[in-house]
Amino acid sequence: MKTLYSKIFSFTMAIFFIGISSSCAQTYKLYNVKEEAYVPVESGFDQISRSEVVVLGETHYDPVIQQAEAWTLEKLALRNNRFQLAWEFLDYRDQAALESSYQKFKADEITGSELINGWFRKSKANHELYLPLYEVAKKYDLEILGTNSPRKFKQKLMAQGRDLLDDDKEIWPFSTRVSDAPMGYRNRFSDAMGGHVDTQTLDKYYLAQFYTDAYMANAIDDKLNRGPIMMVVGHFHSDFGHGLPHYLFDLGIKEVSQIRLVNLSQIDDDELEEILKPHSSYGTIADYILLID
Repeated sequence: MKTLYSKIFSFTMAIFFIGISSSCAQTYKLYNVKEEAYVPVESGFDQISRSEVVVLGETHYDPVIQQAEAWTLEKLALRNNRFQLAWEFLDYRDQAALESSYQKFKADEITGSELINGWFRKSKANHELYLPLYEVAKKYDLEILGTNSPRKFKQKLMAQGRDLLDDDKEIWPFSTRVSDAPMGYRNRFSDAMGGHVDTQTLDKYYLAQFYTDAYMANAIDDKLNRGPIMMVVGHFHSDFGHGLPHYLFDLGIKEVSQIRLVNLSQIDDDELEEILKPHSSYGTIADYILLID
């Protein structure tokens, strides 16, 4: 489907280039999903920066995507230097330690590599791909935030069941209660598992999934008094507003902008079409799509 753009969109080259911005070797285009149109990058971010929470749905460990996240954070910081940086990979319970090492990084007492690798000593994954985000945060003196629950808590929840969310204050330290996620999220999760597990096991994994979303949403809500937040999270958690965005809205946070990040070099035209157009069952995948070429 090599003529996808000409089939879906009909606009002149002048209009096409309005929504393009370049940074280094990358070109960025901002697409408004509900309006089904590309929008100028600068005016688009003027609007997005008014949000309480900006959720970036990402692909993990893709350097093009991580660079685009840093670019996005800078766009927001230039418009509001009270923005905070939140990241799925950092735990909410570690906030004091995270801030301590980040302050050393800002004071040039440790390098960026030492900052990131100090957070992930036991991991073999290349977390330094996310360093550009923290370099931007340092440049604009932004606060940072851990949002996730420790893996051991998720394992305990899977083993002992949902009642722990009411009974165990360590598993659920917030004053709110965890509601069910939308049924569409359950359906998508089941599809993603591909029928490789039985129903009982699927239910356990799904419990850990929506628990994570609810936990991250409450961690974000806890720090909104410091300023708006840009949250970096795997796109399955944010696609169609099912996971993290659902729980943000559930907490009464009304101004949430959802941006799906897409590296065009990693998808074909059919996959792009699926992302751009509303899903027949789930609706729009995000408020905006940031296309990186």
